[in-house]
Amino acid sequence: MKNNYFKDRSSINTLPLQALKDKLKGRVVLLGVGNRIRGDDAAGPELIEILKKRLPDAGKEIFLFDGEEMPENYLLPIANLKPNLVIIVDAVDFGSRPGTVKLFPIRQIPQGSLSTHRLSLRFLGSYLEKETEAKIYLLGIQPKSIKLEEKLSPEVKKALRDLADFFQKDTFKNE
Repeated sequence: MKNNYFKDRSSINTLPLQALKDKLKGRVVLLGVGNRIRGDDAAGPELIEILKKRLPDAGKEIFLFDGEEMPENYLLPIANLKPNLVIIVDAVDFGSRPGTVKLFPIRQIPQGSLSTHRLSLRFLGSYLEKETEAKIYLLGIQPKSIKLEEKLSPEVKKALRDLADFFQKDTFKNE
């Protein structure tokens, strides 16, 4: 999501990533969103791809969806899972260094925010919140570039490795 809204809004409350550790219980959905041919905009789908390789048991209590540019196609399957937590992963321009990761409660996302996706992430999150009563967060990764035909930047690649490590280690132990 390329959006300058976040750059000048100190009222947007972000949460430390560690805040997720306590919330990763029960049924957890990660929904990667982004365009694979637009450089760092591919961050969401790329994280899902990495996690699918690292978490072969995903699908019991952890569900990974690669929504690419049309995450709305996954609204019904996600709602039917009745998750406790949904994390939407996307490239978000919040005016920080490339590769910086921030966690936003979905209600902090402006209703009409610009996006490279057909439906706003706030709308998607609000729908899922209403249908599932799950906690919904946007995990934003600051892109370096989202130009066509570019590859992921080294900064975003490192952030994705770090996030995959975070989710893989002790985080997804739902026993």
